[in-house]
Amino acid sequence: MFSSSASGTFSGGSLAGRICNGGAYAYLEQTPYGGLVFLAGNNVNVLPGEDFRFDKPADATDGSLSIMLGVGSPAPGTYTNSGSCGTSAFCVSLPVPPSVDCGASGACPPGCSLTGPMLGPTCTPTVPEICYGAKGSSDCLQSAKPSGSWVLRLTAVDSGEDAGGSVRFVTHGTLATTMVNSDGGAETVDLSLKF
Repeated sequence: MFSSSASGTFSGGSLAGRICNGGAYAYLEQTPYGGLVFLAGNNVNVLPGEDFRFDKPADATDGSLSIMLGVGSPAPGTYTNSGSCGTSAFCVSLPVPPSVDCGASGACPPGCSLTGPMLGPTCTPTVPEICYGAKGSSDCLQSAKPSGSWVLRLTAVDSGEDAGGSVRFVTHGTLATTMVNSDGGAETVDLSLKF
């Protein structure tokens, strides 16, 4: 077992709901360049609706969570956006509006995009999303414009295991992050995880 099961809540702006128990994972990983990162995301082995529950917007169809935060060592401690690199993103999928008609023409109208093989792509509806994110002054690979904030508290870190060429550590603790609307608006969402 290379990860901890995670659950949590999110609220703010146009979002409110929870991450179901087991709907997300969390672990530490030694990177190839010698750094150590905390990784968390939604569990892809869980069916849509069993990972996230949405109170707002009630018509949300699914969500996507991706978190990578730099940490100093595989040991209990507290890490914040001001003292470590990192990035996080949370997107919520909404239903395709009934007014979207992609038709059969070669040019895709608004609300549609080309998908499929290069030799025969088809014009299909684009799933609308609301996305939020947070970044440190570096995303752990290159410099970035800081936005949002986080506090990662590791209360326990189990011994590492080789996971196909990288060392992973099962972690326990909490994460509280404030993410900013990715469309440039001032709206924020607070997301918390317990793992």
